Amino acid sequence: MSFRALNLLVALLPMVTNTFKVYWNVPSATCRTKYDIDFHEYKIETNKNLSFYGEKVVIFYEFVFGTYPYYKGYNENQPINGGTPQNSSLKEHLEVVKKNITDRIPDENFNGLAVVDLEEWRPLFDENFYGLKRVRGETYHSEIKKEE
Repeated sequence: MSFRALNLLVALLPMVTNTFKVYWNVPSATCRTKYDIDFHEYKIETNKNLSFYGEKVVIFYEFVFGTYPYYKGYNENQPINGGTPQNSSLKEHLEVVKKNITDRIPDENFNGLAVVDLEEWRPLFDENFYGLKRVRGETYHSEIKKEE
């Protein structure tokens, strides 16, 4: 079997077997009006009217998910909510998370996907790369100061 045929098989197999669903959650109303793309034709799940928050999928980013700590623009001089988990309140964070969830998902019978998309700070220390390297250093230094 050629490489091209194998790639095609891998791409089409899920559509044929329905082994998993594909969700689209990008503000894409323009796709329908300007380019006449019907996502359902490709068996792609979307929210009604291609809305960003809806009955199929809701995404929470750190700036609308509790008091998630991060550094604005990866600048160690601009901490948001304490900048690091060590400098923030878990209790306060969870209280705000509960409110955020009930605001974004008012339907108690919601049966879609809720995604937490963390981009400003990664829970695994070694995954904080590029601009986050400066922030890693700040976290490391704050832990050393606590131990002294």
